[in-house]
Amino acid sequence: MAQVLPFNGFYTGTSKKNSSRTCVNYMPVPYDAGSLSEYTLQSTMGIAEASGANQTFSKNPLTMSSNMFDWGGNGGIFGRNICGIYRGGFLAFYDDFFGATIKDLGATAFISNARVSFNKDSLLVVDSTGASLSAQPIYTYNGLTDTSTKIDISLQLGANTRITDTAYIGDRFLLMSNDDDSTNKNKVFYSDINDVTTYDGSFFSSITQSNPNRGIHVLNGRIYLFSIDGYTVWTSSPSVNLPFIAQKGSDGSLGLLSASGKAEVSGRLFLVGRESGALGFYVLSSGVHQRISTDFIEQDLDRVNRAYVFSFSDDGRDFVGFDVFKSNGQSKTYCYDIESGEFHIRKSSGQTWDVNGSMLSNSGSHIVVGEKTTFVSGSTYKLQVGFEDKTIGTEFGLQVARECVTSPFNSDGVTNNVRELTFQTDIDYTTFDPSLDHPRLGLEVSGDFGNTYGQQMFQEFENIGETDRLLRFMSIGFFRQAFVFKITTNIPYPHSLLKMLVRLQKGFRQI
Repeated sequence: MAQVLPFNGFYTGTSKKNSSRTCVNYMPVPYDAGSLSEYTLQSTMGIAEASGANQTFSKNPLTMSSNMFDWGGNGGIFGRNICGIYRGGFLAFYDDFFGATIKDLGATAFISNARVSFNKDSLLVVDSTGASLSAQPIYTYNGLTDTSTKIDISLQLGANTRITDTAYIGDRFLLMSNDDDSTNKNKVFYSDINDVTTYDGSFFSSITQSNPNRGIHVLNGRIYLFSIDGYTVWTSSPSVNLPFIAQKGSDGSLGLLSASGKAEVSGRLFLVGRESGALGFYVLSSGVHQRISTDFIEQDLDRVNRAYVFSFSDDGRDFVGFDVFKSNGQSKTYCYDIESGEFHIRKSSGQTWDVNGSMLSNSGSHIVVGEKTTFVSGSTYKLQVGFEDKTIGTEFGLQVARECVTSPFNSDGVTNNVRELTFQTDIDYTTFDPSLDHPRLGLEVSGDFGNTYGQQMFQEFENIGETDRLLRFMSIGFFRQAFVFKITTNIPYPHSLLKMLVRLQKGFRQI
């Protein structure tokens, strides 16, 4: 009699032998107990390229520099826009009518890590690289002209002032000083009312935060000031003399890794934070923070010095992406399912996923923005802009390699002869291409807890119109301790692994 093996989701512990499971470009999706399996593996979303994404630039825009944001624009000139800043100083607009529209901010230097705040009339773009105001580019853009305005506020705040993050609340723009700024350490400067260019040196600051600033965020009408190891909460006031007031008893012990390491999703703030000296993934809501990362993820965050957090949607499910970058050059994209709490990894041709997030457009479709630009010819570069498409299994025209490594399976210390492994699968041939090879599922088996694997075996998915095919792998092998499966696909069609069954013959020899 066959028994069901679970499609375990992601690493939970720190021991590889006890918990080696992971999903790369597969989502572990929970179902109710009446389904074929309480967990299935679903291929991650397809991304169809958007038309009108080719733009001609005077210089290479390189990679996305800011978090994506949704800006209504000035007077509805552009309508609702999904925006992002590219290194080199390019502001990219995406909407249903215009497609991709590019504005050159006129930056004299690369905007390596843009932070953005805005009201209806103005965008404020700050480069949080730590350069002083005398050299640090700060730009505003009103959506009415083809050019931006560089503002020099060094005379107002001091030439050596450094800005790490920005926000907008109560008709004022906020600028948080950088942690390297010894003169204005831990200050938050605020503008005149509805004036993006005028700062008279007025600021607020928490005396309880003595460690370097890391970022600022306005969440549900409250202002969170993050340092390296904690946060304080502030509210806006109608008083001209005291426009911002600290909320007593609201201090938290959660620090922030970097200004770009946070993103607001559905009224909650997700961030790469530090508590008790250790990095982890957290969610903050109503002044209470909660750890969401697993023990393995936190172990893997060792030497992470930079992070980028963004949101996206996949088949109606909301996710938070955590791009983490280590000092040794390694990087990874962890994805968190807000509903189920499950993690998986997404990656493109490199170590991380070449997507910066997705947002809902006016037409109700999710616009997906890529992290990179591609050189075409001359001075033409192609932006990665697309739409979520459930009928394809490719991203921006490229196939996606997918992999699942299961946890080790054993039978209470007795030997196992794995006679058969069978998969129930589902595949969508909406975009079937008869010129392509028939899609296959690959299987590798390990008897040493995933350290080495045997020869890869293949089985073909069902044909068009079939619903009853089982993918059977016979005579898997004999294992004294435990066995681990690695499941792989690299095909252009959306597919799911619904159930995994095994037929075992238990031996009598004890370990």
